[in-house]
Amino acid sequence: MPSGEIDGVWINSEPDDEGRYHLYLELSADDVIPLSEDDAWGWVRECQEAMMVAEYDAAVLKQMTKVVNQSAAVELVRDLRADRPEFFTMKHLNFEMVPGVSASTGKPFIHLKRKGELVGQWERSDIDRHTLGVIGAIMNRRLDEQYRRHLEGNVQIDRGTAGAVVMDLINYRENA
Repeated sequence: MPSGEIDGVWINSEPDDEGRYHLYLELSADDVIPLSEDDAWGWVRECQEAMMVAEYDAAVLKQMTKVVNQSAAVELVRDLRADRPEFFTMKHLNFEMVPGVSASTGKPFIHLKRKGELVGQWERSDIDRHTLGVIGAIMNRRLDEQYRRHLEGNVQIDRGTAGAVVMDLINYRENA
């Protein structure tokens, strides 16, 4: 079930032939990345951290343009960025999150890059919606797997029917 879709990037949870559910980050039908639960939690953390840095940079720019000229404020933010440790990269997944601030609006954003190519630009509302979707996918993976196991074991429904029942559950959930 796709969840947290933003700008063509979404998280998905699907069962294997044994009924175990796995998480995937999807950019297209040809670019699907398996995620461990630790990777998924890391993804949430890095999305939020990158956005917080973009928001911090936007605040510094806003503050400093009242003290010095625009170009000096921009240079200060460049210096701050250069002095920060490398983070916001999930190298093993070939992703990079680049915090930024719009020159025209002063609003913070994140550029999401995959294999060096820009695949999305997210603002705070996008990040929040996406990361909440990822958390939902993590929890649903656990719950779907447990539900299917009980359907097959306690209720004694065959594997195929149990899988279909679990997939149909989305039609009964609020806020799905």
